[in-house]
Amino acid sequence: MPALGYVVENHWLGQVLLERLQQPDAARIDYLCPAEVAEIRPGSERMAVTLSRDGRVSHIGADLVVMADGGRSELRERLGIGYHYQTYDQHALIANVSPDRPHRGIAWERFTDQGPMALLPLGDQQGRHRCGLVWTVPDEAIDALMTVDDARFLQQLQQRFGYRAGRFVGVGERHAYPLKLVLAEEQVRPGLVVLGNAAHALHPIAGQGYNLALRGLVALADHLIEARRRTRPLGDLGVLQAYHDWMRRDQQRTIGFSDRTMKLFPVPIRCRRWGVIWGFSCWISAPRPKPSLPAAPWGSTVLRRSCVQDRPETSNARKECRSGRFRCRHRWRRPGRHHSRRNLECRSLMPTW
Repeated sequence: MPALGYVVENHWLGQVLLERLQQPDAARIDYLCPAEVAEIRPGSERMAVTLSRDGRVSHIGADLVVMADGGRSELRERLGIGYHYQTYDQHALIANVSPDRPHRGIAWERFTDQGPMALLPLGDQQGRHRCGLVWTVPDEAIDALMTVDDARFLQQLQQRFGYRAGRFVGVGERHAYPLKLVLAEEQVRPGLVVLGNAAHALHPIAGQGYNLALRGLVALADHLIEARRRTRPLGDLGVLQAYHDWMRRDQQRTIGFSDRTMKLFPVPIRCRRWGVIWGFSCWISAPRPKPSLPAAPWGSTVLRRSCVQDRPETSNARKECRSGRFRCRHRWRRPGRHHSRRNLECRSLMPTW
């Protein structure tokens, strides 16, 4: 596991996808933008979609409609798809900030008495270092942080986050949105799939909402490819229900993890920190395949991988360990502690605390 996660800027990802759609082998895809889906109506055999483009209305038919219009989906409401939701009485404040030193590709997540804070590494721009800030704030405090001037905002951010990432010297435009858990009561109908945040919106504490949506997209594509191979209609309810059954357990596990992690905050700081450390240590050492997690929810801790392996019966064991000739089993630990003589520490992957 070379890293706990990777940060990709949404703007860059959008450019890559758009360039892919412009390749010759993607000519079968019609890219309609800007456009607005005004209505979706189920028909006897196909779905009818009404589009609005530059004031003009057009109609198209489709065997299958994949609806992925975000957590505040108006189409979901128009189709009468209910949803369960739970508010966290918090807002997420989003902004790009500039520290006075390089971030070295490190993602930070701090747990505070008000909620988690994440600082994610971004590419430099115009000679300035950049990080993406996700700051969880109680509802009653968000207005003050959104309206205060940049200097005062950076001062409050520094007091709350600390100096592990350096001194914050600049901040971009600030945005905020309320945090809640949303789960659609229906995710499939004949000829219709609800995908992404329209199907499930999570608390950003573990950063898993986007990953869950991507896994759903891949699973849907796999089921549709198999349906086409068997000459079954793409909008067949049996095909779509099989996809939903496949994803249900993943959704329950991921949503439960995010929700339960968020509810750790009423626990006293010391108990919470060591409880999370103990739980994550059990997870990382379990002898089974593990899904990737983003930056560890670890207070002010930054983790890097440390390799510990059985000591070979050779005098140049340290060199051979670094060259990767032996299989290593990964352990999380603090540097400087004593270890069994049977184990050898690979110092090229020393963790920092």
